[in-house]
Amino acid sequence: MPQLYLASDKGYQFIRNLNYGFYMEISEDKEVAILMKLEPGLTNSIIEGCDISLVIRNPNLFCRSCTLYVYDNKNDPFYATAKELGDEDKFLKGFDHAVAAIADGRKEVVMVLYNEVNSPVFSSNIGIEANTEDFKKWLAKIYNEPAYRDFDGFQVANGNFMPETAVKGFEVRLRNEDHSKNETLIISSPDYDGNEITSPVSGEGTFRHSDFRKDGKHGRLQELALDTKLTTLFSRGKCFFSSPRYDNNLEMIDFIILDHNAAILIESKYVISKKKNKRNDNIIKAINQLNKAEQVILQRSFRMEDDFLNKRLKEIDVILKICIINDRLYLDDEYAKQLSLRFEKEKLPLFLSVTVFSDLLVGLNLKNPEFLSYNLFFNLFAVYDRYLEGDEPINYHHGFSVGGMNAFELTELGKKVKK
Repeated sequence: MPQLYLASDKGYQFIRNLNYGFYMEISEDKEVAILMKLEPGLTNSIIEGCDISLVIRNPNLFCRSCTLYVYDNKNDPFYATAKELGDEDKFLKGFDHAVAAIADGRKEVVMVLYNEVNSPVFSSNIGIEANTEDFKKWLAKIYNEPAYRDFDGFQVANGNFMPETAVKGFEVRLRNEDHSKNETLIISSPDYDGNEITSPVSGEGTFRHSDFRKDGKHGRLQELALDTKLTTLFSRGKCFFSSPRYDNNLEMIDFIILDHNAAILIESKYVISKKKNKRNDNIIKAINQLNKAEQVILQRSFRMEDDFLNKRLKEIDVILKICIINDRLYLDDEYAKQLSLRFEKEKLPLFLSVTVFSDLLVGLNLKNPEFLSYNLFFNLFAVYDRYLEGDEPINYHHGFSVGGMNAFELTELGKKVKK
C-alpha cells in the first residue's frame, strides 16, 4: 500500500502558496516531515533515489534558515533556501523547532513530494545521517568561536551558500533510496478532470504519478506543471492557449501567450535519458516545432480549430520562441556551440528550465500583477534583443532577478503577500 502523510493545515497552506521549495514540520506523532514541492524532473530524480541533504544554517550568518540540496546533477545540484519554517525552537535560539529536531538523534524523517496542483504524489520514511554529538559541538562553536560568529559584509545571493562549510552550516544527509518500483497514490481531484494527463487506468478526474514516469509519457508531467502555473496567471482561451490545434487536429505548439500584436510560443521538452543523442533529438525537435509555428503564423498559412485563436493569430506580427527544459537537462558550452553552428541566431529560441521560468512568472506577478503580461513580454524580448546583439552561442539563462530581487527574496515576499 502507498504511504500517505497528511500535512498540518499550516504546512499544507505553505505548500499551496509556494512556487517551488520545501517546508518542515513535526507531526502529531512527533515525526519530522520534509514537504517538497518541486518541478517534475526533480521529483522523479528523488523517487529514483538521488542524494539529498539538508544544511542547517548558522544563525549568525542567516537566522532560522536551512538549505535543501537535491543532487540530480552532482556537479550542479538544485538547491532551495528557506527560513522561518514553523515556530522557533524554545531552547535553541535562531533555529526553527522542526529544523533543529532533525539533528536530535532521530533515525528517520518523512519525505513527502507534492506536484503543482498541491497533490501529494509520493511519501516515504527515509533515514538520516546526523551525529548528535557532532551537532552539539557545532552549536558550541557558533555560540562561542569568533570564526563562527563574525559575518560582517557577507551577502546572501539568491539563497546560495555554496561552497558549503562547517562555518556556514551543519549538514544532515538524508539516506534516500530508489523508490521507482514502489506504488504511488491514486489522487482524485477536480484539477485533473478533463486534462490530458488523467490516467487511462484510473479514469477521469484522477491521477497517479507512476503512470507517467516512463519515457514517452513523462513529458506530460512537465506540461501539467507549466499548464497549471500559466492557467493561474493568464486567462485561458483569451490570452493563453494550451496545446492549440489546427483544424485538422494536429498540435501547433505546446503553449501560446498573446499580448496585443505579440506572441510567446512555448515548447516543453522533458528529457530523462543521459545520452547526448537523446538530448539532441529532443532539442532539435523543439527548435523545428517552434520555427514551423512561427513561420505559419507570420505567413498566415494556418487555420486553427479555435475560431477566436484563429482570429487573434492573424493580428500577430512579433513572435518570441521559448524552449522549456527540465532542470536536470543541462546545455553545456560544447553543445551550445553545436547548436549555434547548425542554426542561425534568429532560429534559436530562448532556453529556460521549468524552475527558472516559473520563478520569473511568479516574481513578475508578485511585483506588479496588473502588468504581468506587459512586463513578461517586455523583459523577455529585451533578453532576446541582447542575445542577437551579443556573442553568446545560444540564448540560455539559469536565472533572473526581478526588480532587483532574487528567487529567494521573492519567495519571502510571496509569504508576506499571502498572509
